[in-house]
Amino acid sequence: MHRKEVRYFYDGWRVIEEQDETGATLATYVYGDYIDEVLSMRRDVDGDGTPEDYFFHTDDMYNVVAVTNASGVVVERYEYGDFGSPEYLDHNGQPTYQQVSAIGNPYLFTGRRIDPETGLYYYRTRYLDPIAGRFTTRDRIGIWTDPLELGNGYSYVGNAPWDILDPYGLFSSSMHPEGIIAWVEVEASMGKSAAELIGGLIAAGIDAAVAKKLVEQQLNKPQDTPEPPPPDLPKPPPIPVDPEKPEKPNQPVEAPKCPTDPTEPPGPDWEWRPPGTKPGSSQGAWYNKDTKEHLHPDFNHPGDPPHYDYKDPKGKEWRIYPSDDGEQEVKPKKDWRRGYKKRKKGGSRKRGSAVIPPMPMPRA
Repeated sequence: MHRKEVRYFYDGWRVIEEQDETGATLATYVYGDYIDEVLSMRRDVDGDGTPEDYFFHTDDMYNVVAVTNASGVVVERYEYGDFGSPEYLDHNGQPTYQQVSAIGNPYLFTGRRIDPETGLYYYRTRYLDPIAGRFTTRDRIGIWTDPLELGNGYSYVGNAPWDILDPYGLFSSSMHPEGIIAWVEVEASMGKSAAELIGGLIAAGIDAAVAKKLVEQQLNKPQDTPEPPPPDLPKPPPIPVDPEKPEKPNQPVEAPKCPTDPTEPPGPDWEWRPPGTKPGSSQGAWYNKDTKEHLHPDFNHPGDPPHYDYKDPKGKEWRIYPSDDGEQEVKPKKDWRRGYKKRKKGGSRKRGSAVIPPMPMPRA
């Protein structure tokens, strides 16, 4: 059986013409900006000696989904499996159950050429098996060069065929022209020189002149300058202090006058809670239901003079030390707790002229 010889003529990486062994043109192709963006094919399909024009319609992954003739009528449709296994449909979208295109269209999944004899797609440096979902040979630039393959030299685009492209069969980051630019930006940010970037693109099958221009454009791209910091705002003037009302730091707004006898209420609006317990004992507290204030007498606290644990209307805690002359000392409870910790460590604390001895530590 005599096999017909077909000769292919390239413009860079793309087939632009097919000829037979006599030099007669079998088909010509026109492409768009993307390397696998097939726009049209001219081929004599009916054998009358006059080639017809066919126009390709693709999706966002450059998969050819339909072909129309010069009149705009759909002549063939296509559907694909996950990794490009084709199904040929007629103009109404019904399966033809054929293994090849009725119009001799070789460009299908991601705009790549399919071999009608083997059913493999030609990705320029190796073949993709759409049934197995993998390349038939290992990646020639190394199994770890493509970060998406994770060391698998046969994997196709990291097993993400509907999101990423690999027109050269080398590395998945060449998804679109934008993908190549992103690869250059990432590699440049890691300190790669222009020569190394150009060499990497050439190794991936990109034309040397295109690689050089692309790298120069990215390296010479103006960088975003950070916005200058805002000027220092003038500081607001200090709040004036009324000399007639001197500030009293660490003092409640208005502490109640506490009697030295804890059985006596600090005022007529105070009541002892809880009911049934002895007023002035450690089992309860004087409570003002109007202001929500609490006064808990603690006159037998070890190492501390008689005092009240006081909670003001805002919920802040204090300690009030009453005296017979009506003068009382008020301190925030956190200050007392800090002093208590010091005493536990063996220190001492002064209150007026009295010296509080350190609390004895329990023996083991």
